[in-house]
This record gives sequence, structure tokens and C-alpha cells, in this order.
Amino acid sequence: MFEPITLTVVELATRWNRTPRQVLEYVLYRHIPVLFAFHGLAFNMNDRWLRANGERDVAQELSSLKQNISAMEMELRKHILSTQGQAELGEFEQQSAVEEIRARRRQIDAFREQYEQLFQKLEQRESDRRNCVWNGLLRAPPVTLQSVAVQGHASFPYIAYHPNKDVAVVTLPKRRGFFLDGHLLALEDALGLVVDLTAENLYVSMIDVKAVEAASATVSQSDGGHVPGTSKMVDSSEAADVAVSQSNRHAWVAKAQGIGASYLEKHKINGLFPSQQNVADHVAKILRSEHVLSDMGKPLSSAYILRNALQGAWWKRHAR
Repeated sequence: MFEPITLTVVELATRWNRTPRQVLEYVLYRHIPVLFAFHGLAFNMNDRWLRANGERDVAQELSSLKQNISAMEMELRKHILSTQGQAELGEFEQQSAVEEIRARRRQIDAFREQYEQLFQKLEQRESDRRNCVWNGLLRAPPVTLQSVAVQGHASFPYIAYHPNKDVAVVTLPKRRGFFLDGHLLALEDALGLVVDLTAENLYVSMIDVKAVEAASATVSQSDGGHVPGTSKMVDSSEAADVAVSQSNRHAWVAKAQGIGASYLEKHKINGLFPSQQNVADHVAKILRSEHVLSDMGKPLSSAYILRNALQGAWWKRHAR
């Protein structure tokens, strides 16, 4: 039996016996990628040259060169004719010497060469832009998903995340929010697009769907509860959150203990023995700089690290 590669949010809501809004709120909370179809031009966000209006300065310089070349050509032609007695100079014009005429010709030739280089640069830009055509799925930004969840629709986004690049979740504790740090793309010249995005044209990968369901099933079995099938998701997604949290917890604890062990060894060589609090402070600083989050998706404090990773048998083994 063949399975789809993706499910729309509407199809996923039916599969999990939830509303589309509940599904969107869940994927936002768990930072699960949600995709949308795009056919148009997609550029790296930092590529100012290829993006719209990136050629403006070069185009202006090209226009200025063209005007200067034209004016200098006309002036030079007039002076050449005057030396042949075929034209009269104005009241404030003086007849140019042969060397001066040659110097002006060299300047015009230099301007022409510069003009040709800039013209070729613009042509190459147009060729490079045509190579940036994207026809496939892109990862929607959180603001788009929030709009669809609350209002039922969202304007088609002009930015998106590359679907095959890693995206880090960076929390903002003081603002009680987060942002995604990933490969951003700027979108232009979309072809055949719908006006708005809705739950019917937002997609979730079947791989992510099965990962959530597998996590839910694992926790449900260990608790003797119902194992969700394709028509029901664990109530309010708590079981899936616990299972994923256990996996995340194992990952950050192992990393924290590795950093702590290395910190202790470096000090022991110099005859120093840092306290548990000093080790926890050092580990917390490193993990925050690497944007490692706790099992609840929050920044790791030194107290939390000390309590969950650096006590008991581990400390006795490494503090000797």
C-alpha cells in the first residue's frame, strides 16, 4: 500500500481527530516543519545582488556612463571638425591640441570598456536569477502558521526557510517567545499562486507525522493507556511531548556532562578543583552559546543543570 509523502493540515486534523487550529498550535509548540508549495524565484536572504532591485546602483552607473560617453563624443567630434575648418567653436570654447584630443579619446575608450563590463555584469545577473527558480515545497515561517491558526488564512509569505537545511530554535526568555535561526529564502515572481494560505494548502511530512505517533504510542504503552492509531492522537499531545522530551533530555544531559568532565580535567591538571556550582555555571554558559534547550524547550540554567546532570554518581566519579 502506498502512503502519501505529506498530509495537509486538514488531513492531519482528521487523522488525529483534532481541529486544524489544534494541529497548527501543536506543530508550532513542537517546532515541527510545516510546508507550502511555491513556484517562482527563491534567493538567499543575504544575496542583495540577485534579489529585486539589487541591480539598481549598477544600472544607474551604466546610465551615467552612457550619457557621459555621448556628451564627450559630441564634444570631441566638434573639436575635430573645427581643426578641419568645418565647424565653428562657441564663444567660450578653445580649439584643442592634437594631444588633448587623443587624451579625450583614451578617456572615452576607458568609459566604453567600463560600460561593457557593467553591461555584462547585468546580463550575468539575469542569467543567475533564472537559475534560482524553485518549484517545490518550502518551510513556512511561524508568523504564517500563527495567522492561519487564528484567522484561518494568511497572506502568501515573501520569505521562507529552506526545507532541507537545519533550523535552530532560539528562545527569547524575556519576551516569552522564540525565533527560528535557519537558511532563509526571499521569494519573488511567484507563478500560479493562490491569494492566501490556509490549512488546506499547508503540508506536514509523513515522516514527522509518524515520529509524533510513534512517540505517543511508546508513552501510551508504558502507561498502559490507549495506543493512538491513524484516527486519534494522544489527548492534548502530552504523551508525545513527554516522549520527545525524554529523548531531548538524554541528549542535553550527555552533552552537559561531557562539557563538565572536560572542565574538571583541565583544572585538575593545574591542581585546581572547581565547585559543583562553578562547573554548572561554565556548562550553562557553553550550552546557551550553542542554543541547547531543556526538555521543556527552555534555556538551561546553571541550577537546572546542576540538579539534573551534575549530581550523584557522576559528580563522585569526576570530582575525585
